[in-house]
Amino acid sequence: MREPDEHIPLKLTDCYHCVGRGWAALLTMLHTELQVVCPDYEALQVKEKFGVMRAYISTPHDSGVNPQQAAARSMAYSLEHHYEALSQYVCENCGKPGENKMDKHRWYRTLCQECRGELENQFGDQDHSHLRNIPEGGLFMMKPAGKSRKTRQLQEEESWKPRRSISRTPIPWS
Repeated sequence: MREPDEHIPLKLTDCYHCVGRGWAALLTMLHTELQVVCPDYEALQVKEKFGVMRAYISTPHDSGVNPQQAAARSMAYSLEHHYEALSQYVCENCGKPGENKMDKHRWYRTLCQECRGELENQFGDQDHSHLRNIPEGGLFMMKPAGKSRKTRQLQEEESWKPRRSISRTPIPWS
């Protein structure tokens, strides 16, 4: 049994669920190349951002000054950026050649023509708020603007006067 504070390093192959099925092959290829360059790398985060796969990794050589460690670290980060750039040409749903474009709902997606057509046919021009389970009144049900109990108490007192926040008297310049 592991300790509660024990850190378990993740590899990219543990992060397939973080991105679309079409990018699973890219994650596998990146993992394979990183194993050669830096076998003890750690995957910090894998996500989709602006229609591109982002993989954030950490190498144990991040603080090393050894020239070989610095070269391995540099190569690992170069691979990370290479596959990030490559992902904007691979469909995130099916893995076929795709294109990174903004859809009519202003979301960047990297999709092939078939997947983009299926997505548009499936949702069309309808409102997508129902897909996010947002209640009719919005996420934050605000009560109507009114005066607080303290404000009403102060106004009922005779000594209450509204304050002026800005002085309108002219400033004499000497």
